[in-house]
Amino acid sequence: MQKLAKLYKDFCGLIRICGPLFALRWMFYVTSSFFAILKSGNLQLPDSAMGDGPFKVTLKQYKCHFKIKGPRCVSGIREMYVRDVYLGNGWLNVKANDVVLDLGANMGNFTNLALAIDPTVRVIAIEPSISLNTIFTKSVDLNIGHLNRTTLIRAILGDSTKRIEDDDNYAGADRLTEKQLLERANITRIDFIKCDIEGGEFKFLNRGSKLLAMTRALACEVHVDAGDVSRFLADVEACGLTVGPTRYAEDGSAIFLARRSA
Repeated sequence: MQKLAKLYKDFCGLIRICGPLFALRWMFYVTSSFFAILKSGNLQLPDSAMGDGPFKVTLKQYKCHFKIKGPRCVSGIREMYVRDVYLGNGWLNVKANDVVLDLGANMGNFTNLALAIDPTVRVIAIEPSISLNTIFTKSVDLNIGHLNRTTLIRAILGDSTKRIEDDDNYAGADRLTEKQLLERANITRIDFIKCDIEGGEFKFLNRGSKLLAMTRALACEVHVDAGDVSRFLADVEACGLTVGPTRYAEDGSAIFLARRSA
């Protein structure tokens, strides 16, 4: 019943964000592959059936719209825009003139969101995958002016996982410590950090992090197979940020939001 409720919320969210025709087409793929979905336990099949886009996204609560594209990007639409996991319905916000750091930028879904909120926002995006760098550039470039306000750096942050070590897509990517990234990107100010670096967060962002010390807002995924989630949250609060909305996965991993008091 809980999964059906989540499915219904995703459907209603897709109507709101991508329009009724888009949502109805997605629901058609859901119903036609329903038993396969039950077996797999996820919605990758209908998401993939929707194709790579481009798709237009309208987020009325943030007064912005933009386009995205890429393999299974509908999964990103559901998680990032429908469920709003990185802004929490306004608990965090991207403001005019903000400098945003997108760690683990993937295909650029959060970068596009941040840039669309205000034309003065700038993004520094870090993504080590060769193929995702290509998709990122194409997706961000769908929107006028977005690519001009983006710096994309191909690099691995923190400890890399075995999946990264064994994937040729990541071959040749620089390995950067926090200090090296600060120097490489010439970072003197960061207002918002979004982080999803597959467990690298434990080594890259810690209690003495300069990036955490300077940022106003943090949206971060913490992977339980890479370290102690509760300790990581404590380290974030030790940097002066208050941890707020937190979503836990079945395995204990979490997506949490944190902000600094005014």
